[in-house]
Amino acid sequence: MPASRVATAAAAAHRTYGGRALRNAFFDEWSGQAEELAANDQARAALDLGRAANDFDTAYIYAGQ
Repeated sequence: MPASRVATAAAAAHRTYGGRALRNAFFDEWSGQAEELAANDQARAALDLGRAANDFDTAYIYAGQ
């Protein structure tokens, strides 16, 4: 399966079934600050860039349930 289809399938599974992501530097930086993270446009942009660049110190790796 092409990588883009895998990502799409993983995103759909996450929305449907929930699950967990592996801990990384981005998580450590924002742990316990969910409200602040949700309101931080720069953090969201960093996450989007990390996902696009396959930078898994920033992007999450979905690990299922």
